[in-house]
Amino acid sequence: MEKQENFNRLENYFWKGCKDVRQNSIGIEIEHFVVHPETKETISYYGGKGIGQVLLALAKAYPDCRLIRGKSGDGGKDGVGAESRGDGGGENCLGFATEEFVITLEPAAQVEISIQPQAKISTLKRIYEGFCRAFGKTLDSFGYTYVTEGYQPVSLVENLEIIPKERYRIMNRHFQSTGTMGRNMMRGTGSVQVAVDYHSEEDFRKKIQAAYVMMPVFKLLMDNTPHFEGRDNRQMLKRTEIWNNVDPDRSGIIPDVLKEDYGFRDYALYLWNATPIFLPLDGKDEAVGMTKNRELFASRALDEPMIEHIISMFFPDVRLKQYIEIRGADSAEPARTFAYAALLKGLLYDEAFTEGIQRFICERHLQIADIKAAEASLMDKGWQGEIYSMPASAIVRDALEYGRRSLCMEEKSDLDPFFGILQEQEAKAAQSAREETAQEGKNA
Repeated sequence: MEKQENFNRLENYFWKGCKDVRQNSIGIEIEHFVVHPETKETISYYGGKGIGQVLLALAKAYPDCRLIRGKSGDGGKDGVGAESRGDGGGENCLGFATEEFVITLEPAAQVEISIQPQAKISTLKRIYEGFCRAFGKTLDSFGYTYVTEGYQPVSLVENLEIIPKERYRIMNRHFQSTGTMGRNMMRGTGSVQVAVDYHSEEDFRKKIQAAYVMMPVFKLLMDNTPHFEGRDNRQMLKRTEIWNNVDPDRSGIIPDVLKEDYGFRDYALYLWNATPIFLPLDGKDEAVGMTKNRELFASRALDEPMIEHIISMFFPDVRLKQYIEIRGADSAEPARTFAYAALLKGLLYDEAFTEGIQRFICERHLQIADIKAAEASLMDKGWQGEIYSMPASAIVRDALEYGRRSLCMEEKSDLDPFFGILQEQEAKAAQSAREETAQEGKNA
């Protein structure tokens, strides 16, 4: 009886996420690497001029903020416990919260800003620009700067220390047994994540399926990984390759997500039948090995904070909380980041578009394998690849033009950076075609 009630609580959590008021709000999370301005080497969390101290200094720009603290002594280079180094007050500062946003740290001290959902892209921009001014000024005082890319500019992940957060120590150990690139994911990557609301189970289904079907387009437009492990990187969708080699039970594409009647119960089952890696119990994070949630909560009560913890332990390209979180994009410069937010708003909040994706799935008998094939084509051929047997550039143009039509007049221009990227790639393709034709003529 307790086990069934716990599962019902998990499923009902997603039902409670249905929004009565349709404001078409967008939330966004942006990750930054703090680096030396000349060498571009990543700054450690630890020490008198580490990120712990940077956060304390930055928080002074927001007198009413609430500091987020953790235990000193956790983390370190190998994620197995590092001694406290530097000022004790800074060693366990892990971020802070204001009314408009929350600052937190990713495993290797990537600084993430999570901006509360806003009805206008311009409001997101205003909040982010204000943060960047304070962030940049604080970093200047330390002799640092920041970059927004999909991977560390020059640092090697083997040399990066994990911040003093016990959950990352446990995750670091877990991913060593589930794949080959967990360390790269935790310590090396930077991303942009966008959140959209849903107002019913049907609306959730349409949006999550549309987000997955369009994911190859989103990843292509937001591909921004010029470096990997200290070397130049020319492979497209490097972030996808990394996540494909982390843990197949909690990343990539959700099983059965394209089925006709996919719903909250299906997502709850996805979580219920997998391991949460660890649980916060009695004030301490405890690893649970490969024990699944359905076993862990067969007789233990499942409350809302524990449900939120479980959800946070799964990292698919599109994740369900009490909103839909789209997670496939690299961190990028502000113009492209807010073009991305605008595109998602223009597409996913347009019912005609999401219904059109439903028809596309049905008519093409689209499967998860088709999404993976599209991503594999882009990883291999970049902009010359195909998405669902169509030229990548053609489907990108269709998506951008549809998104621009759906947005309000004020936000249409936010997509201009994406149109610029598309035009540049089309020009390159045309030039390559001309050169190929000329070469064929010479050979003839």
